[in-house]
Amino acid sequence: MSGGHFDYQQFNTAEKFGGEWEDEELNELFNDLFGSAWGSPSSEFGRKWAYDGFGNGLAETLDLWKAGDIGEDEYREQANRFKRKWLRRSKMDVYEFYVERFESKAKEMTERFKREMDGYAEEVDEGDE
Repeated sequence: MSGGHFDYQQFNTAEKFGGEWEDEELNELFNDLFGSAWGSPSSEFGRKWAYDGFGNGLAETLDLWKAGDIGEDEYREQANRFKRKWLRRSKMDVYEFYVERFESKAKEMTERFKREMDGYAEEVDEGDE
């Protein structure tokens, strides 16, 4: 597996900020997301989150998917594991989140459609002259 979709910047992020949060829980969340500066499974820290199933962090899994090295299903499985571990939202919370996103996107698309139709109407009016 090669990755490279993000030009391996997730590893720079892990190296620069890993272990710097002055809070063990935040450090673990960061490592589950970006991996560890000590990303080798042979290190104590690397072994811990490799056992948690996040490999070198969810960002690497996303990178591998975007680079075509793994399938979307594998990325989605890891993303869902990350969300279950860290977000702990109820089903209703998740439902409301997506309803809000859907409504926001519908409003955005409606406004875009109106702008495009206004421009189209002006073009048609000009063509009638």
